[in-house]
Amino acid sequence: VWVLWAAQVKGNFDIYGKARQGGAWGEEIRLTQDPGPDLNPVAVADSGGGVWAAWQGWRQNNFDVLAARQRGHGFTREERVSTSAANDWDPQLAAGSGGEVAVVWDTYDKGDYDVYLRRMRFADPKITQEAALPVAAGRKFEARPTVAYGRDNRVFVAYEESYPAWGKDFGAYETTGSGLYQASTVRVKVLAGSSYFTTVDKLEDTVETAASGQPAAAVRAVRPRRAVLPPSELPN
Repeated sequence: VWVLWAAQVKGNFDIYGKARQGGAWGEEIRLTQDPGPDLNPVAVADSGGGVWAAWQGWRQNNFDVLAARQRGHGFTREERVSTSAANDWDPQLAAGSGGEVAVVWDTYDKGDYDVYLRRMRFADPKITQEAALPVAAGRKFEARPTVAYGRDNRVFVAYEESYPAWGKDFGAYETTGSGLYQASTVRVKVLAGSSYFTTVDKLEDTVETAASGQPAAAVRAVRPRRAVLPPSELPN
């Protein structure tokens, strides 16, 4: 069992880890060496038993999503996962079959929050990455994703959605923005190959139906919408 955490040592936050085996904890290791802060680590074990770590790290004057994979008693060097020059937040990991791992995060790349995904594998001694894919990249607020694998290595991503201009100026004399607590909901998309699918009915209707004790007919299928590219063509 591996445990990862962020700790401030000598004025800088870094990612540390320890493994427990045979009823005893091993030596503490340090995964990050950069002078910028490294925070919010997450971890998952792939189908081969190797542990992956992802976290936010301050690199080149913005927060990036970074990843590393266990290799023996240590980890590989960090790999940059996110691609934006703006801040990237809230990484989450999931593991599929055949050694595949998916990481999701949200980014402020174009002045609003969008959700992206990247598939990765470990080809000793290196991490290989597929191209980053936009899960939700419209004008709305799309953030705080979680991820899980289903059958046939389909990737399920749930995220929070709210109005465009979320968190921008909003009040009695300024109404172009959207308030922080206005009408947020949860969306779910499924990535199969290079195509996205979405639920037949709205997720909030499904939750309300299930809570009332009535049959939750909305959770019955997914239907194709559009291919992944380009981002402007994604459903919102």
